Amino acid sequence: MDYEAINPIGDRLLVRKWTPADEAKANGGVIIRVKEVKISGSFGDVLDVGGRVLDVKPGDKVVFSGKFLETNDAEYLLLKESMVDAILK
Repeated sequence: MDYEAINPIGDRLLVRKWTPADEAKANGGVIIRVKEVKISGSFGDVLDVGGRVLDVKPGDKVVFSGKFLETNDAEYLLLKESMVDAILK
């Protein structure tokens, strides 16, 4: 199933899980650090949001707590907005 077939409702978010190592690969292995910050937790890209989500929007990179489901091609999560601990800038 493609993630585009999933439409979050209410205060739910559809998130694709990633790791900092994945992000480095996506950027050609070049990481520019302005400030060294260590963040523990799970990271993800918000793909879609439900109608009652207030602070998070598609395209945001987030740190979240909670469990996730692994599929053959990627790890996608359906989270409540309250499970997002931070939006990365």
